[in-house]
Amino acid sequence: MDWINRLRQEGDYATRLATNLEFFASERLKIRPKAGSLAPFLFNPAQRELHRLIEEQKAKTGRVRVVVLTLPPRFYPD
Repeated sequence: MDWINRLRQEGDYATRLATNLEFFASERLKIRPKAGSLAPFLFNPAQRELHRLIEEQKAKTGRVRVVVLTLPPRFYPD
């Protein structure tokens, strides 16, 4: 019955990928940092908080409306 347990684990993994954006990003999305090879996309604290707020709004209203404003790179602190 090992195959049943393996199938169940694969189903749990697929469900987690489909329902948890942070887990999906770390497992399936890769970024190319300025130095080095491909690395998993890990949420930083600001991204984690933004995602939490978006999910909260989605649960409350059933919709999401978000505008994210960022500075152009020339304004980033060195």
